[in-house]
This record gives sequence, C-alpha cells and structure tokens, in this order.
Amino acid sequence: MTTVALVAHWDWVLFNFRLGLARSLKEAGAEVVLVSPPGEFSGRFESMGFRWARWDVERSSINLRRELPSVVALSKLYRRLDLSLVHHFTIKPIVYGAVASRVGRVPVVFNSFSGLGYLYTEDKQAGRLRALVELAIRHGVDRKGSTSIVLNGSDRDRLLARRLVAPERLELITEGVDIEAFQTPPHEVLSAEEPVIVMAARLLWEKGVKEFVDAARMLRDRGVHARFIVAGAPDRGNPSSVPDSDIERWNEEGLVEFLGYVEDVPSLLSSAAIAVLPTYYPEGLPRFLLEAGASGLAQIATDIPGCNDIVLDERSGLLVPPRDVARLADALQRLIVDVPLRLELGRGARERVRERYSEDSANRRLLDSYRRAGLAL
Repeated sequence: MTTVALVAHWDWVLFNFRLGLARSLKEAGAEVVLVSPPGEFSGRFESMGFRWARWDVERSSINLRRELPSVVALSKLYRRLDLSLVHHFTIKPIVYGAVASRVGRVPVVFNSFSGLGYLYTEDKQAGRLRALVELAIRHGVDRKGSTSIVLNGSDRDRLLARRLVAPERLELITEGVDIEAFQTPPHEVLSAEEPVIVMAARLLWEKGVKEFVDAARMLRDRGVHARFIVAGAPDRGNPSSVPDSDIERWNEEGLVEFLGYVEDVPSLLSSAAIAVLPTYYPEGLPRFLLEAGASGLAQIATDIPGCNDIVLDERSGLLVPPRDVARLADALQRLIVDVPLRLELGRGARERVRERYSEDSANRRLLDSYRRAGLAL
C-alpha cells in the first residue's frame, strides 16, 4: 500500500491549504495520513476520509533541548506508519522532518518552503535563528532522496544563492485554488458606490494590518467612503501577532470591521468588490490573492515577491510599495471612485487565476513530481 504523510506543525495549515492535495492523492490510490498537533481542525480530518496522526510540537518554541522529544516522536511515528513518501510544510517540520525521515527510513521526502516567512523578517530573534536554520537545511534537509518545493522565483533564487539546496533537488511549483468554489459577485456589488473592501490574513504586523487601518482613516479624512473589513485571527504562535488590545481599539474607532477567522471565504468574497493585501511579510504565494482573483475582485497588493507573481499592475490589480500608507490610500481611492477600472481589473484577475493558478493543475504537477521521485501511484 502506498502511504503518504502530509506534515505541518499546525492543523490549520493542513485544513486550509492541503486538503485538495490530500484528495488528489487519495483519488490516485494512496492512503493519506495528515500529521499535526491537535487543534481546532484535527478532529475533522477523519470525517473527511483521511487518517490523522498526532504529533506534539510547539509552534513558537526555539529551545532545542525542549524540542528534542518532538523530533524523537516524529521519527517513531514515521517508522510506525511505514511511509512511502512524506511531505513537510513550513520550516519547523522541514528541519525536524529531515532527522525523522532518516531515522524513520522514509524513502522519498518532499519539503515545501511556503514562503520563507518569519526567519527573513527584520525581527532580531529571527536573525539569530536564521543561521542555525540555514545550517540545518544545507546539511540535513538537502540530501539524496529529497525534493524542495518553492512557490515563487524569488524564493528559488534565494535558496540557490545561499547554497541551501542543490539546483537538481529544487522545483518551483505554484499553488492553486478551486476555481469553481469561487463565484463572481453580482454586478451591483462589484460596482457599488460605497464598495466593500476586504483584507484576509493572519493578524500579524507584517501582513500590513496597521497600514490597512491607517489607509482607511486617511480616506475617511479625505471624505472617501467605503466599508472596510478584515477577516482573520491573531496568530498566538507567532511573535509578530497583533495584540487583542490593538484590534479592540481599532474596532471601537469604527473604521474597520474585524470579523475574526472566517472559514467560508467564498461567501465573504461574494459580498466584496475590492481585495487588499498590504503585506510586507516574506510571502510564498498568498492564498487570499488567489481566492480574490478567482472571485473576480480587483486587487491591491504590495509590490513584493509572491504578491507581484499573482497581481499584474494595471492589468489584474494595482501594486503599491510596502508600508506606504499614502500610496495604499491613493490606490484604494482610485478603485473606489473609478468603477469601470475596478470592473476591468476584476475581470483580469479572474482570467489570470483561471489560466495559471487552478488547484487541479497545481496538484497534478505535484503528483507528477512524486512519481518522478519514485512514488508508485
């Protein structure tokens, strides 16, 4: 029996981003095991037809002595599952999985760098960790029998330039969304005089939450009217999580509505006209921009790798410099006032996502890569 494990250090990652891949593997004849710590979503995996295996690991801990039992536990789990292939998602599972897959004798290992994330932010602690993690990747992760996956050309170039991964073991495979799950909102929603503007992201400072609020405030002062919504929850496992006190203060100000975590994103987007992601986080390929594009929404995003892979300036959206509130407000005002441009960019966004970022196409490419690496499907 071909058994494949998809491994993350947070069940939210598997639920929100990997179920499509799990379904594709199952349809191809593999038994799929989803591996994560227990959480809000882990109890739902088995009802969806997948095995779930518990792995206890702390998302935010950097104490190597305290984390060693997590590596040992993962190694034992891999041996018990008798895996044909394991696919690790994000840095901690990649690094810990490098050891566990050797001890657990997993013949084929895939590692997805879903954006290089926190390690390449300006945070001082991230800088201290970066050297250790790069050492682990260079000498532990990158080895015969492993394949590393990146989502954009900038991440590929960074890994190669820093000699973390050998070129022959590195692939660029973009992610995708279920196009049919997202429908274009009615014309009266897209062309509303006071449109709904939505941002969806984990509530981290680097995702541009404050910049979004500040831009909304600037537009109010200019007399430009729209409804501003943020969907997403703070990420307690990340040092850059926005505190509840700031969210409460912004809510009380009445400029922006904070909805918290929203599971039904298609419904959320069906009531919006403009999607915004003012991130300056080292992104891989932001899922929200793909979902908004699939819904036919005009988009505003920062001109950074990952975002500018999806959004083509003046064709499917508008690109603005990171952390530039005035330019963000200007772009928002332009789309609020210019309805024909808003509609034109929305059509361009949907066409681009349909052509380049369908979930079926992305998963077929991954399964082809698995087969080339020796997986029997």
